[in-house]
Amino acid sequence: MDKPLLLCERHSVEQELAKHWWSLPQGTRLLLQDGSIYHLHFAGYIGTSAGPDVRDIVLKDVTGSPLYGDAEFHLRASDWYAHRHQDDIRYNRVILHIVQVCDLAEPVQRQDGQHIPTCSLADIPQQPGTQHSPLWPCQQTIPQLSREEQHRLFRTAGLLRFEQRVQHFIEQLREQEDYDTLLIPAIAESLGYGRDRQMFRALGHVLLQQQTRIPYPASEHPAQLDQQRLQGLQHLIVQWQESGAWAQFASVLEQPFARLRSSLRQIFCQEGISQTRADIIICNVILPFAGAVALLEQQEQLNNLDDLHSLYNRVEMLYSEYPGLVSNHITRRMRRQLRLSAEPIGACQQQGLHYIYRETCQQKRCEECIASKYL
Repeated sequence: MDKPLLLCERHSVEQELAKHWWSLPQGTRLLLQDGSIYHLHFAGYIGTSAGPDVRDIVLKDVTGSPLYGDAEFHLRASDWYAHRHQDDIRYNRVILHIVQVCDLAEPVQRQDGQHIPTCSLADIPQQPGTQHSPLWPCQQTIPQLSREEQHRLFRTAGLLRFEQRVQHFIEQLREQEDYDTLLIPAIAESLGYGRDRQMFRALGHVLLQQQTRIPYPASEHPAQLDQQRLQGLQHLIVQWQESGAWAQFASVLEQPFARLRSSLRQIFCQEGISQTRADIIICNVILPFAGAVALLEQQEQLNNLDDLHSLYNRVEMLYSEYPGLVSNHITRRMRRQLRLSAEPIGACQQQGLHYIYRETCQQKRCEECIASKYL
């Protein structure tokens, strides 16, 4: 019988598994537990402490069809159940279970009921030395652009992302009689960007006294930062019970253009939410939500596209001129991917990096990428 490993020893073995995984070159044949084969197209990015070990891997099956998702490392396949990942919705994007020892006869199951193929790295020779990453098309295109051309590209992509968010809210608003039942959970979710956004959104519904399922695991003692943000949101919801959330933002958006940014920030900052987080909420939720309302209710004002008094033009201009947001893992990842000397300036261009990543780079669909086609 195998001697049980101590926690530190198990962690060390999983670190070796990770090192082995990152050494594999593009195109490596991955033999699965059921005898089928995947080919490695992109090994993904290192995950965070909350969720899968590897994010955004790209595999190809024997027909060449791509598969996109996350991966999880374990010493033994049975550790999946020992760690209770089968109950955790954060692991529902896992498409490959990477282990050293296959001690289960069947593939493991995700919370959504899907089974995940298992790959033992013990069956794949470790590659000596550091492997050279493939040169992606964008890495050949972007360095040829001047700084002005790069900024124009990222601004275009950022405006496309804004339009996507507007359209997303329009589709949801058409199914809602009360704007606040859509707006407040979206604000709650944006408080959790970079942390546990699904949990924050669910708690937003709870604060509205709407029945919802709290994602597992729900900590009884949230981190101090999470508590502070949720407390600020709770205070805002109490205020909005009388006046309404959208009514307050709509009133602020009627102020002189030069005052809009500071007035929107004040709504959140006066409740203990940092200006950094307030800016994230404003750019990702408030402005596109306002744009959606404008397109639904104020079509007659859009006949004159130079009319800065129309709500849509005001919020789009504020978005396009908004100062840069705090750097996050996607903007840093895209800076490395595109081999930029620095992150683009301004929130709109930063959101352009998000657009490129979400639309094509996450799945390495280079032939469709706006960055690769720019020239």
